[in-house]
Amino acid sequence: MHETIRTIRAFNRFHTRIFGVLDASYMGSGLSLVEARVLFEAARQEPALASGVRVALGVDNGYLSRIVARFEARGLIMRGRGRDARQRPIVLTPAGRDLLASIDADVHDQVVGSIAHLDAAQRAELTDALRTVAALLGTDDATI
Repeated sequence: MHETIRTIRAFNRFHTRIFGVLDASYMGSGLSLVEARVLFEAARQEPALASGVRVALGVDNGYLSRIVARFEARGLIMRGRGRDARQRPIVLTPAGRDLLASIDADVHDQVVGSIAHLDAAQRAELTDALRTVAALLGTDDATI
């Protein structure tokens, strides 16, 4: 058990370093990784409710509320009318969609660069290994 824990923790440190997930500005977007994920989830669930984004990401209500308020102030999202403040749908603006598309393209390019040295068999092996990790740790395959 100890070796498994040590290996998982080492991989997590490797992954966060190699993909820059701890950078203050994820992919040079001006957003943190959490903020970029909130934008992604809002787009994925659109029209999204804050409660759905919160559940998908497991973030604190107050933290999410502050992120949503910043996004609205920056013109990245619009809030629709809802039954109450918690039920106001979140919709990305064109600026929000452009920023998300830019982040997505940068992440795609970064991943392409990180696997460019692998041949087809190695890429298949990596894909299988990542799916195995997700299955063993109980991750929903749709999120991979």
